[in-house]
Amino acid sequence: MAHPNISIGIIGFTAALAMASCKPNCDLNCLNGGMLIEDDCSCICQGGYMGNDCSIAPSNSGGNGGGGGSTASCSLSGAWSVHNAYAGALYVNEQEFIAPAGHFLTSIGIRVYNDQVTTIRAKYRKLETDCTLGSQLTATVGLSINPEVEFTVPSGHAITGVGLGFAGGHADVIAVYYRQLMAQSGGGWRLGSSEYVGYDYYDGSGTVERKAKITDVSLDTNLHLVTGFGAVAYSDDCYQVWTKIQRINP
Repeated sequence: MAHPNISIGIIGFTAALAMASCKPNCDLNCLNGGMLIEDDCSCICQGGYMGNDCSIAPSNSGGNGGGGGSTASCSLSGAWSVHNAYAGALYVNEQEFIAPAGHFLTSIGIRVYNDQVTTIRAKYRKLETDCTLGSQLTATVGLSINPEVEFTVPSGHAITGVGLGFAGGHADVIAVYYRQLMAQSGGGWRLGSSEYVGYDYYDGSGTVERKAKITDVSLDTNLHLVTGFGAVAYSDDCYQVWTKIQRINP
């Protein structure tokens, strides 16, 4: 997608808008060896610690009574953001959905009207603490109307990235990257080695122009999946695809 030339006067105005919409500085303190991610003011927790600031200690027992067996316990922890924006800047999303704690995304849909993201519809499942998978749930943020483009991954898979294309003030195409959830002998999960991608087109001719994938950062791709999604539609310097990702434990 070609970006229009902008006069000197408009550049200053656009820069002012971009600065106004950028996220503020982060003063979060990550505890217990956690790593601060300033882009979205979150922590990557270490050693099984959880919570926004990694203050929740890992649990070693299988039940409330103590002295129990070695029942597997699953969770999602940490927080990392991946974004792909024009000019490399990070902007506040026009619409975003972050799944409840312990849930991961299985479907993403988006509607854009007049170069503004108006609707996001997401489907998501819970990774239960006993390592089973909950039923698929649906949530809509923004306008309660159907997305222009939407893709749901096959059952037993999890989203690992999203790509978008905009044209004529609309969402033109969505690409959803996903991998299979592989059960482990100890009761935990890992992601399969093969990555798949599914497309949905608004008019059948769109192309992916921005994408945010877990493979864009240095993480163990076998243990991370998408738990949140947001976007800003094309508008001069303000155009972004954003995903929140978390780690599967154990």
